[in-house]
Amino acid sequence: MVARYTQKSHLPARTGWLGQTQSLLRLTPLPTRTILAAKLLGALARLRIWLLLFMLTPLQGGLVALTGLVFGREMQLESWSLAAAIVFRPWLEIVFAAVAGLYASISVSSATTALVAAYTAVILMRFYNNTPLWLFVVNLFDPTNRWLLISGNLGPTAVYLLTIIFLT
Repeated sequence: MVARYTQKSHLPARTGWLGQTQSLLRLTPLPTRTILAAKLLGALARLRIWLLLFMLTPLQGGLVALTGLVFGREMQLESWSLAAAIVFRPWLEIVFAAVAGLYASISVSSATTALVAAYTAVILMRFYNNTPLWLFVVNLFDPTNRWLLISGNLGPTAVYLLTIIFLT
């Protein structure tokens, strides 16, 4: 019984920077994109926050849209844009973290290094893609300040979406 746990893996030994994911990608007769999509969706399926996130984000976005509809007809476009950004931003942040982790696990041979790289990518993205920075940029380029109210959520949401599209 002890010998079963001490035997070497049936996968090829790591050579250089190739990790287990790289070995699987080389040996599996499926397209690389399919394998990576399955790995990404499998990792996301293990998260336990989906039900709570699914219930709360539409509620929060709906309240913002309703508030804009009730209190200000002249800012209805901004209200709906803000509501959409509030609904989709948490989902995009999670998918970005998963994609960053996926690419980190492919690039390095150690799981610890991949975890550190993924966390570093997420922290840098949060640092450079934050609400005060977007408010500052919009305040510089929009003299009417019409979009100042929603730029704090709409800008980061757009950046997360474009980054995910670029990486996948």
